[in-house]
Amino acid sequence: MTRQQHTKQRTDTIYQSKGIAYLRELALHNLSTTLTMIRWNIERDILVFRMSSDLIPFASKRELTWSLYEEERLLQLTEAIRKEVLDSGMRLSMHPGQYTVLNSPRSTVVEDAIADLSYHATLLKLCGGTDMIIHIGGVYGDKKASMDRFVERAKKLSPEILSFAATVSVSLSMPL
Repeated sequence: MTRQQHTKQRTDTIYQSKGIAYLRELALHNLSTTLTMIRWNIERDILVFRMSSDLIPFASKRELTWSLYEEERLLQLTEAIRKEVLDSGMRLSMHPGQYTVLNSPRSTVVEDAIADLSYHATLLKLCGGTDMIIHIGGVYGDKKASMDRFVERAKKLSPEILSFAATVSVSLSMPL
């Protein structure tokens, strides 16, 4: 079973067994808890915070069609986070997971990566974030071709994604 098949199966199982209301409540709970943690950090003059990529379950998965960014309570929570972050000068970042790989030779992996980066950029924008740390990816048997794929695909990312992609985590394993 591929990673995409596993994710779809897992998404379908949770969605069918618990429904979209469950995912919505989980997202709201996660954002509320994040707001509490950010306030705790600010009270202690800790002005850096990395938000979890899993705040909104399955947010970048095409299988789910709910308009999460139209949810009034979600927008209220992200606005409260944004206010705390901007008022304090906090550096708020996110780090998409290791499966968010732009230089993969597989088009489905790249499509999923772009969707995931878009989710991260949108959430960072809503919450007043500053940085998104991106893995470059693996060598895939040809380091130069892998690097070229990354550069070519990164150039095509939306301005919103690129505005947060300030830091890149190099995962190519061998020196050139």
